[in-house]
Amino acid sequence: MPPTDFLLAVLQHTPVWVWPLLAALLSLGVWQAFPRTVKLRRTTLLPAAMLALSLWGVISVFGSGQALVAWALGGLAAATWNWHAGSPRGARWSAAEQIFRLPGSWVPLLLILGIFCTKFGVGMSLAQHPDLRHATGFAAAVSMAYGVFSGLFAGRAMTLWHLTRRGLPVHAA
Repeated sequence: MPPTDFLLAVLQHTPVWVWPLLAALLSLGVWQAFPRTVKLRRTTLLPAAMLALSLWGVISVFGSGQALVAWALGGLAAATWNWHAGSPRGARWSAAEQIFRLPGSWVPLLLILGIFCTKFGVGMSLAQHPDLRHATGFAAAVSMAYGVFSGLFAGRAMTLWHLTRRGLPVHAA
């Protein structure tokens, strides 16, 4: 099948709701590329949502204990790495105002696109090869990828939460 025919088939078989979702995710990622002030609760929402969605994705698609272990290991490793990296650089906590002053970063957009592309690719793969749902290696790799994405978001939130206790800037390693 020529690449143009393949691309056309993908576009024709993709549910319509995927495109507005992609637009919303892109706008969320671009919004985070600019300096802003946010409340502590807001810094928790995106990581919590990513954690819940990725866990739901692993359970609903694979549902095996091995997939859950791969997800947890990927998430723990990424959260630990991000915690030690100390991102986001330049974040400031104002205890008096109860807000963060966050620098802009393109990293959240890249993570959001990574999650979207992974989910899209897995959906396409499973539509073409439903038997992959039961392939241990595929399940483990995808689950670990979802865990890594969630862990990176969670690690960032953990560094910000830690910042509220110390009132100091977070410095990148």
